[in-house]
Amino acid sequence: ASGRRIAFIGDPVEPEIEQRREGYLKALQLHDIPVDDSLMFRAPFDAHKAKLATQAAVASGRRFDAIFCASDIIALNMIEALRGAGLDVPGDVAVVGYDDISLASSYGQSLTTISQEIPVGGRLLVDVLFSRINGEAVGPAIIQGKLKIRNSSSRHP
Repeated sequence: ASGRRIAFIGDPVEPEIEQRREGYLKALQLHDIPVDDSLMFRAPFDAHKAKLATQAAVASGRRFDAIFCASDIIALNMIEALRGAGLDVPGDVAVVGYDDISLASSYGQSLTTISQEIPVGGRLLVDVLFSRINGEAVGPAIIQGKLKIRNSSSRHP
């Protein structure tokens, strides 16, 4: 069915990217979409290497209706690679990033992304630092990201 081939691109060697990949896999499972390992592509954070990786993913011949990119840098490169191959975003392929960097909303085609709530994370890091300085034990914390729907995944954000 159309809209059911959802790819992932990122480098799961990085712990936070592996967590994002796990979220992608859980979302597929939740919606009864089979996991297709051929739709998982590797791409690093580095902008130049991400550009090459996105071009290779698009040129691979593997077709997908949507792609979850592990970072906005990868997602912005993916949009360019898809357009370079004559595909429409979001008409042919919806693209979603992660981070909500400033370019995500100001880029030519605004990017649907997951905001990490960076100010909240910064405050949390400072709190952890002071707790450790005071000799207090500190456990892990997870900040809930927020989906920001823009026009790389929908014609009507």
